[in-house]
Amino acid sequence: LPSDVQPGNALIAAKDADGKIVWSWHIWVADFDPVATQHLYNNGAVFMDRNLGAVVNAPDFNDLEGTWASAYGTIYQWGRKDPLVKGLLTSDRYSAFDSIEEANANPTTFAANIPWLSPSVPDLWRPEKTMYDPCPVGWKVPSYEEINGMWYYGEFSSYGLKMSVNNNQTSWFGFGDYIHSGGEYYLNNGNTYYWTTNYQPNWNNVRTLYLYNGQGSSDMSPTDAYPVRCMKDE
Repeated sequence: LPSDVQPGNALIAAKDADGKIVWSWHIWVADFDPVATQHLYNNGAVFMDRNLGAVVNAPDFNDLEGTWASAYGTIYQWGRKDPLVKGLLTSDRYSAFDSIEEANANPTTFAANIPWLSPSVPDLWRPEKTMYDPCPVGWKVPSYEEINGMWYYGEFSSYGLKMSVNNNQTSWFGFGDYIHSGGEYYLNNGNTYYWTTNYQPNWNNVRTLYLYNGQGSSDMSPTDAYPVRCMKDE
């Protein structure tokens, strides 16, 4: 990056004549080439080497406490295109958005309601990339089967897991802050969840990759806010 450009995340928005937001864009600035640094998982899927929004792919292992956040990235309510960056959140609301257009007009508002959108739209994120998929062009939110196919061994700490994704590469999956559906912030407490496209409409939940001192699955509310690890869209 140029010396006068700082890595980080921002939102910019376009407004109509009445000042209403009609669309917004997540600006993610990080000094890396996602193709040159991509990771090939054991199951053949290709992923970024870091979370969406992370400015580095791993913390300084000599200073985990001071550097884990820079490798964690941004968090999302399931199906929303805009990140809920802690420093950019303006408010919580305790009723569902009435339409996706209303949600888009309030990109920095966390809707603490189950579901966050009423009526629910189960295909905002799906295996075929949609306009609401938050990953950059050429990348997409993975399915559970795709992101779950890389474990070989892991090194655990209270800040994350260092996992082997194939015989030659390791990848850092950080534990960090996330938001549960009631609006409660959970600070780094030794686990986290990663979103997938596996929405289950009969139960109004989503199959997530659950990481702790190990790995598993957990069906979570789409109103929660968790990180995303983008997969190559081929």
